[in-house]
Parts: sequence; C-alpha cells; structure tokens
Amino acid sequence: MTTMKRIILPILAFIFFSFTIQNAIAADPNEQLKAAYAKKDYKTVFSIASKFAKQGSPAGSYILGQLYLNGQGVKKDPKQAFIWNQKAASKQHPGAMYFMGVMNVKGIGTKKNYGEAHKWFRKAAPKIPDAKRDLGILFEEGFGTKKDMKQAINWYRQAADAGMVDVQLMLAERYLRGSGVKKNSGQAFKYANKARKSGHPSAQYMLSVMYANGEGVKKDEKVALNYMKKAAKQKLPSAEYDLGVMYLQGIGGKKQPQLAFKQFSKGAKKGIPQAMLMVGDLYHDGEGVKQDYKQAMTWYKKAAAKGQPHATYSVGALYANGTGVKQDLAQAKTWFDKAAKKGHPGAKEALKQIAANNQ
Repeated sequence: MTTMKRIILPILAFIFFSFTIQNAIAADPNEQLKAAYAKKDYKTVFSIASKFAKQGSPAGSYILGQLYLNGQGVKKDPKQAFIWNQKAASKQHPGAMYFMGVMNVKGIGTKKNYGEAHKWFRKAAPKIPDAKRDLGILFEEGFGTKKDMKQAINWYRQAADAGMVDVQLMLAERYLRGSGVKKNSGQAFKYANKARKSGHPSAQYMLSVMYANGEGVKKDEKVALNYMKKAAKQKLPSAEYDLGVMYLQGIGGKKQPQLAFKQFSKGAKKGIPQAMLMVGDLYHDGEGVKQDYKQAMTWYKKAAAKGQPHATYSVGALYANGTGVKQDLAQAKTWFDKAAKKGHPGAKEALKQIAANNQ
C-alpha cells in the first residue's frame, strides 16, 4: 500500500464561518423570517431582523450583521456587520461571540486583532466547538500569543471530544506521525475511530492503513480491506488507488488482478500519475487485462507527462527493447535522460548500456 497521505493540517485558513445566517435563522422561532429566507426574500428578512435588533434582540442583531456581511437585502457593509455582530456578542449570543473571534482574526469590519480573537473564542468555546479548534490554531501558530503546542493540543482535544470530525482526523494523523505530539498509535486509532462514526472517507482510509499495518490496533487485513472499500466507494482518490494495490497483492483476501485494473483505471482517468503507471504496468504484463504493449506505452507516456519517474523510464525501456514499438535507441536515450533527471535509479545504468552498444 502507499504511504498514508496527509489528511489535514491546522492552519489559519481553517478558521471559517460555521455559524452563518442559515444557522441563526434555523434556530429562530419567527416563522415569517424563516419563510422569507427560504424564498430568498432577503429584503423581508432584513426588515424583520432590523425590527427585532432595534428592540435589543441578540438573535436579530446577529442576523442583521450576517445580512450586512453578505450583502443580502442590503448593501454589503463589513463595518455595519461588525457593529451588529458586536451588539449580539455583548449579550452572550454564542454564534456572535464566535464570529467576533473570526472577524478579528480575518480583519472583517475591523483591524486584525488576535488578542480580541482569543478573548471572543474563549467566551464562545463552552458552546461552540469551532472556537475550541480555532483557539488551538492560534496557540499553534503563535497568533496573539506565544506559540504553545501544549495549549494547542489541549484545545484540539476539546474540539475533537465535542465531535469536530476535522479535528479528530487531524489529531489521529498527528499521533500517528508524532507531529507536534509524542507518537502514540493508540491515540491515533482512538481519534480515527471517533471520526469513522461520521462516515468520513478519510477516517475509513486511515483505519484501513492502521489495520493493514497493525498500528494502534491488532493487524487485521480483512478489516483493512473492508474499510478501504468503504473509503473508495466514497471516491477518495488515495483509497481508490490503494484498494487496487490490495486487490493486486491479495491483502485481506485472494489476489484479484481484474478488480485491481478496474480500480487503477478509475484513478488513471482522473489523471493520477501513479494510477496511470499501474495501468501501464498491467497492460504490459497482461495482468488483470489482455496484454497490450501499445496501451502500456500510451499510459506510460500519460504518466510521464505528469512527471512520474518510473513511467518515464518505462517509455525508454519500451523503445530500447522494441516492445510494442519499433526499436529506437535515440528515443530510448531521450526518455532515459528524462528519467535520470527525475532521479530514477535504473535510468543512469540504462544510459550506460546504450552508450556501450553505440561504441
């Protein structure tokens, strides 16, 4: 199987507007407001929200701030958005308090102020899991505070335990790699398994890799195959490819080269270089598909065009041996040169052989 790919890393860009106008309106008891929003009648939404906001309603103020921010029913005005959101936050509206943190981080309607962001995220954290995650990001990146990985991980754990799947996946990967935390495959499995309950394909993929390698859990290739199938069914590219590897190598069951070819073909059609290479190899070897050197050449060239070193070498090999094409040592040399520049270990030796044959 391939090395597990990076799933998620916490960077400032991950701070997003989770508590938008949709959330606020869904929770609002005013049926007229809900109906107007459903019809995208934003002027009516603005009118109703304005009425309640002016009466001191925190929900009304928050919705009004969102309308100003998005330019719905009113001209877009980030400063007005900030003002109304601040009014709602001052009355302990959870979404507004979270959004105050976001606006201070992003500099929306106000100057960037990480200190204020910290303050508002902390206020929102008891009710808004996103705020826990974002505090972790601020501590990890050292925004508005000294970098503190211990504090960051503490907030990430709280967010993960509150059900945030993206953070569960991130922690699982961190513990598996030992990135920012001491390597702990048991903790990695714990968080990956939490994320699995959401049906997230990346969680299924991670669990498959862990079961296949016996990391954090007893090795079980059949379970690994089952999880990989689930992740591939959701069209996760890495899972589609690795499922092909499992079929080809007989991991979790008997070897099934025909199914392997089918899986690699999916990735190849999506332009994944490694999948293109494998399709070329299977055509070359006649494994899982009828042997066809011309098709092998076609897929090797496609993968080579994407920068795949071994595919580049394989094109050279086909020209050197006259396999599926007329033997052409000049072309072979050209492709071996390309492969050598990409660091392919066999390309330099192939070039020496061509040079020796020309003497």
